[in-house]
Amino acid sequence: MSLATTGTAHAPVLSLPNELLATVFDIVVFEAALSSSHDHFESLTVFQIAGGLPSQLVLMSVCNSWKFVCMSFPAIWSRICIALVPATRTPIDPTVWQQFADACGKALQCGGRSSPLDLKLHLWNVSDESIQSVADTPLQSQVFDSTWASYRILRFCIEHSPRWRTFVMQGHDHMHHEDEPLAGIPWSQLVDIRNRIPNLQAISLIDLDEKPPPASPLRSYYANIFREAPKLSEATFNSRVFPLNLPWSQLTKITINYTGFDSYKQFADYFVFVMRNTTASTFSWGDDSLALIEDVDNILPTLETVENPHITDFRIPPMILPPVLLPNLTSLLFVISDARDVRLDSVSQVLSLLKDSGCRLLHLTVEQWTEDYTADAEAIVLLLPYLTNLQSLTWTAALADEEFSRAHLSHVQPP
Repeated sequence: MSLATTGTAHAPVLSLPNELLATVFDIVVFEAALSSSHDHFESLTVFQIAGGLPSQLVLMSVCNSWKFVCMSFPAIWSRICIALVPATRTPIDPTVWQQFADACGKALQCGGRSSPLDLKLHLWNVSDESIQSVADTPLQSQVFDSTWASYRILRFCIEHSPRWRTFVMQGHDHMHHEDEPLAGIPWSQLVDIRNRIPNLQAISLIDLDEKPPPASPLRSYYANIFREAPKLSEATFNSRVFPLNLPWSQLTKITINYTGFDSYKQFADYFVFVMRNTTASTFSWGDDSLALIEDVDNILPTLETVENPHITDFRIPPMILPPVLLPNLTSLLFVISDARDVRLDSVSQVLSLLKDSGCRLLHLTVEQWTEDYTADAEAIVLLLPYLTNLQSLTWTAALADEEFSRAHLSHVQPP
């Protein structure tokens, strides 16, 4: 659809009252966002250098009347994704970085001061140290490059944190961009949203790395960034994080990348704390891309068993699972280990979980860890006595013995 020129054919549209125009613009922006968003389910308007003009700016270019309507209608500026990496690999002039940062700031400003904001910073690719360096550099000494633009845009976003309904910061997917270093979570800047996120319902930090050193006093300071968020219900930290203080009693869905911890003991202590305090029904400790934190000090036998009656959906990455009881568990996802790997026996862990919890499992998903792993089909047979109520089995792992598996797993059928 082209809105760049006007003529007699557009006259009826131009004569529509502003209220009706605003409704039409809302539909146009939503449909355009749905087709261009990085995630099919997000429907966010994407702002990206060399990535095409956002539909709001196209509409504003038609005439002054439409520009006025767009700038006076916060709803069409309420779902924004800002990609920090250009869509082209050609060098970007410093003035372009300045213009891009200013355009993003104006887009956020058009959303007003009170309308809800769904915001995503996509392809975040700088470290907290680099961001702090820009923050400490006088304006007259600034270099207007991608790092400066990332800092400037982040500050615009933080100014609007009271509006945040959802906030996502996502780096590069390291599985598909191994040549790209994992970017850092800008803790030094995010600390400014403390007590300023009254409307935040969901927070996601994805594919990011870097955290304060274990002995840093900043850890305890940063740990409370998301603690005072009265509407927060979903927290996704698929990044290397340290123990965070969250409003556990109000969260319903939680994902934490457990490999961010400094040791297995630190993780186990945090595991017990979280399992005691969370009332979330869905809990994940990460996915199959995670590395294993080994229990080098052999503390697993000394850990106390913790019980959580709230969790119904539990997802276990490749990890040494501390003892836990989940009596109301109905859905389980775990990553099956390879018989050659002496570090981890995930089937035995799941066996203990199901046996000791006495739960009625309805849905089971078995995933593969690494590409060269093959699941031990015989091992899964140990779980069959605890799968009598199973309604669905999803197996995405390679099988070492398909004939054996078909013979035994064929008995697990929905009623």
